[in-house]
Amino acid sequence: ILFILCQADIILNFRTTYVSKSGQVIFEARSICIHYVTTWFIIDLIAALPFDLLYAFNVTVVSLVHLLKTVRLLRLLRLLQKLDRYSQHSTIVLTLLMSMFALLAHWMACIWYVIGKREMEQNNPLTWDIGWLHELGKRIESPYYENNTLGGPSIRSAYIAALYFTLSSLTSVGFGNVSANTDAEKIFSICTMLIGALMHALVFGNVTAIIQRMYSRWSLYHTRTKDLKDFIRVHHLPQQLKQRMLEYFQTTWSVNNGIDSNELLKDFPDELRSDITMHLNKEILQLSLFECASRGCLRSLSLHIKTSFCAPGEYLLRQGDALQAIYFVCSGSMEVLKDSTVLAILGKGDLIGANLSIRDQVIKTNADVKALTYCDLQCIILKGLFEVLDLYPEYAHKFVEDIQHDLTYNLREGHESDVISKLSNKPTLPQTELKGNGNIKKRLPSIVEDEDEEEEGEEESSTLSTIDTRSTNSSQQNKITSTKSHLGRNLKQLASGTVPFHSPIRACSSNPSRAKHETELHYYSRRKEKNLKLYLSALTTSGPPDLSPR
Repeated sequence: ILFILCQADIILNFRTTYVSKSGQVIFEARSICIHYVTTWFIIDLIAALPFDLLYAFNVTVVSLVHLLKTVRLLRLLRLLQKLDRYSQHSTIVLTLLMSMFALLAHWMACIWYVIGKREMEQNNPLTWDIGWLHELGKRIESPYYENNTLGGPSIRSAYIAALYFTLSSLTSVGFGNVSANTDAEKIFSICTMLIGALMHALVFGNVTAIIQRMYSRWSLYHTRTKDLKDFIRVHHLPQQLKQRMLEYFQTTWSVNNGIDSNELLKDFPDELRSDITMHLNKEILQLSLFECASRGCLRSLSLHIKTSFCAPGEYLLRQGDALQAIYFVCSGSMEVLKDSTVLAILGKGDLIGANLSIRDQVIKTNADVKALTYCDLQCIILKGLFEVLDLYPEYAHKFVEDIQHDLTYNLREGHESDVISKLSNKPTLPQTELKGNGNIKKRLPSIVEDEDEEEEGEEESSTLSTIDTRSTNSSQQNKITSTKSHLGRNLKQLASGTVPFHSPIRACSSNPSRAKHETELHYYSRRKEKNLKLYLSALTTSGPPDLSPR
């Protein structure tokens, strides 16, 4: 079977392409034949010879023919070339080195046995009874007799003793229980020790490097931990900040094992790096927001997606910060806080950011975003996003429109005020204004007592005259007078705390009949440097109006 396999291998090698020194794949049959004949053909031919058929020839020749079988071992060199691609696998390399060392020890043991056997067959009166095989026979009580042709140790015992001697000589200087006595044995022992010194440098040196490589991450982890602790000690950081730093470092290490993806991929060409980053960020790129984007746009966009991590209790963003990225939650839970009030709970698959405009420069956040659990995030850097949108203007407008609907929570400052105004959709809010952060700020009129009563009377009459000129009939005047009377009476209740307040949202959707009681209040300034003051006349009527903010 081995003969058939070797012959088939030779035939296949004549039809197998090879890679030239210039890196080109050679397909021409003539070049393949020349290359194989000048390289491995002779070795493969000798290894494929049917050695079993040679036993029919002279017996003395057969012992020499057996040496040709060792040529087959040279084919292992081709196997080692194939295994070179696995050289980064420490376990495989370690196994190959130990196998090489064991194979060398086996060969040396066979040579050591042949030397001892030759010494016995020579029948030299000076050395026949001091060889290592003769000494071994005496020690195990199986001596040679009748001209050293009978008796002696078995093949099994002799091989084990020879292998023991070669291994002890290769790894150390031996133990003396199996020793070299004749000149031939001593010369072989010297060669074995020299080879052993070389093997120490080659095999065991590589073994040490492999073991260090296997624990390189463990060593790097402890090195960085020590550097971090030294940094904390040198800068005298407080205990709470120290604990946060150590916890964040340990958790991020467990996620990425200390591998910086950006640093690792920076030397690759953009084409390959784009494909790699698209695979790494495929989860965020599968959002409906990017369905209309071309493949080229997605490839460019993937280069600007970074991976982030947030530990429990850590803030991803704080209110008023400049928004630098759009965040996608891959795992974990987060909460949106504003003035210690939870506005939203975010989880896996949620998108956090702001509606964008191509002309945006700085986007201020309107709330805090805090991690509740360990969170893995993917973030699209806004600077890179705008660069990509500039390259693909046909998709940019679609992106700006769609992101408003795809965001789980909009962090743009003032976004909540837009929502409230959409809900109310009423223009009559004379005493309210919307803050930038979305809260409704109530402007309550301040009632001021004048030092000069006569001046107050004059300005009050001026106010009433102004209202009279704007009125077209006396009924409207009566409504204004009645409203002011009710307002004056309820302002006293407001000072005593007996008037209930209502929600701004409910005020926006109040009964339309109440709008009949609304009136225009006029503010005047006595001097430019003084605040606005509201002057009300003493009016009498019944039925308090609703003072809830509109």
